[in-house]
Amino acid sequence: MSEYLKDNETITVPVTGKPVSIWSGELKNIIYAIDDKIVRALRTALENRTGFEVNAKITFAPTQHNGQTLFAVTYKTNHKFDPIQLEDKGALNDFLPVAIDEYGQLVIPDDAEYQTMLDD
Repeated sequence: MSEYLKDNETITVPVTGKPVSIWSGELKNIIYAIDDKIVRALRTALENRTGFEVNAKITFAPTQHNGQTLFAVTYKTNHKFDPIQLEDKGALNDFLPVAIDEYGQLVIPDDAEYQTMLDD
């Protein structure tokens, strides 16, 4: 539920949206970065007949904007062949809006930045 202040009165509106998932369009760049790191590491491992380690770290930093919680999302991926470690860093271009719908599920709200109330 989202709350809006209208004419000095708090109005509660149900939030709708798609479920939060690493597979959602907003987060797919992170999946692509991890996939790329694994493929590049596998090529090196195959050529050098050696094992390796791949790590990914995703950081969600919350902020409030117009009563809505947004997250700045950054990530680091690396692969390690002893003693060499290669690391890449990235961030999502936009903040990730997250809310809880009327069923208690985490969702990325529809038109998150522009959700408004319409009078009947």
